[in-house]
Amino acid sequence: AYVLMEPDIQKDANMQVTMLCMALQWASSMLAERGLTLPLHLVIQADNTCRETKNNCFLVFCAMLVTLGIFKSVSVHFHRMGHTHGPIDQRFSVVATAIARKKVLQTLSDFAEAILKGVAPARNRKLMVHVCNGTYNFAKWLWVGTGITTPGITPNPHTKELHTNHCWRCVQRQDLPTMEKARGAEWQPVELDQSLASEEDAVLLLKEWESSQ
Repeated sequence: AYVLMEPDIQKDANMQVTMLCMALQWASSMLAERGLTLPLHLVIQADNTCRETKNNCFLVFCAMLVTLGIFKSVSVHFHRMGHTHGPIDQRFSVVATAIARKKVLQTLSDFAEAILKGVAPARNRKLMVHVCNGTYNFAKWLWVGTGITTPGITPNPHTKELHTNHCWRCVQRQDLPTMEKARGAEWQPVELDQSLASEEDAVLLLKEWESSQ
């Protein structure tokens, strides 16, 4: 699916969570038509930028999807340097070619039509183009509802701690042994308040690289 927005809409965490919600709604509806449900595990690929995805708002939303039981796990993989030759940006190259064929494009609807007519869906998938006129303020909603912040998920140049994680995985506490079979028994989550601990709590697992053990 391709989502088009006006240039004055902020490209931030609210935009990312809004688009994720739309994608999940589309997927749920399409699967329901075939008598299927959403999969157990959700994997998201994103740019390694704190402005849009690698931030507290997006992380808390992923944790909420797990805590509510919508998914058993939510993983987010952040692209490393050199990802521009990957399949995601290759599709944008196809879109750019379709748009370049048009002499006049004045509105987002014109761009959407150019994509629908000029781009062939990959692997026989359904091509979807959506014009989004605004985003929801998920950052405010999630902060009012949880008040949770998670420091350390991005590099901190002030403390000279430049190592960062490129892989997140949120799972429920009760699923730790099955999700991490090799080391599940070793995980000891850092508790904010032991008295409030629950088996449905979302636990965040981090890796520096996708290839890390």
